[in-house]
Amino acid sequence: MSGPAPLPEAALPAWRAYEAMLRSKDDHFSFLARLEDKYRDGGRRTLAESRRLEQLLAGHDLRVRAFRAALAALQRSDLAAHQALVEHLRLSNAGLGDAPQH
Repeated sequence: MSGPAPLPEAALPAWRAYEAMLRSKDDHFSFLARLEDKYRDGGRRTLAESRRLEQLLAGHDLRVRAFRAALAALQRSDLAAHQALVEHLRLSNAGLGDAPQH
């Protein structure tokens, strides 16, 4: 099975917004995982950690909105590029949620 086809130039800003959204989600969840490890060992969240968590979530929210806006703009301006991006996303995320194979 081959991977997604190259994206049209018009779809690249929305694709970059999607990638930024994924990075911000990963940053947020990585920080949460580190805090969870700390709690498991009896630690408590500091004010600085609470603030950092708020910043990461706010940053992710901004990136989600930016992606949604870029996707909507692409749909209005170039329907074929929008459809290519949606297909690219579908193929890129095809295995998400699948149980790991042993």
